[in-house]
Amino acid sequence: MKTADLISPLSQFQAIIGDSKDDAQKLLFDINDASGDLAIPRERLERAFQRSWSDFEKNMRTISAISSKDNNSNAVQRSEADMTEEILLIARHLDHRIAEIERCELRADGTPRRAPRGIRRISEEKFIASSFAKIGWEAVRSFWEGGSVVIVAQGPGGPSRAISRDFVERLAKSLSREVVVLGEAGKVIVRSSLP
Repeated sequence: MKTADLISPLSQFQAIIGDSKDDAQKLLFDINDASGDLAIPRERLERAFQRSWSDFEKNMRTISAISSKDNNSNAVQRSEADMTEEILLIARHLDHRIAEIERCELRADGTPRRAPRGIRRISEEKFIASSFAKIGWEAVRSFWEGGSVVIVAQGPGGPSRAISRDFVERLAKSLSREVVVLGEAGKVIVRSSLP
């Protein structure tokens, strides 16, 4: 398995290739550095690592050979689409975090400067509009209400064609907040299960 094959939440942690000496050494030093008062002096750890690496590498190769024989049929391969979606979700999450930081920015006198809740990054508006356009709907307008994004939408041929719950759940996941879709009459068409 490659580190790129990991999915969240595992992908958020340190991941190394076991047969990479540099990666293994960095991980070992990071663990030692995080050990506080229990940390071993770096020079001593370096000597122990160099002394033990050849045995460790041999054992890792043995385990890897056994594992590849047993799991050839169960090998996990992530599609490019899956990895691209994960990158997009991470980028959007970072964009939301930056927007929140900007809203909480301090003024020169040290008091918080909070922008009105109605101000959002233009990328979110475009994302909502393009997402609805892909399913043949029009996002007439959208706004924040509490911790939710409320989207007034108009479907092709009137309200008879429904929006799939899966679409709304993926949209909520991308926006990292609950999504409520209203018809033009103001009636709830569908609501995501994200709080």
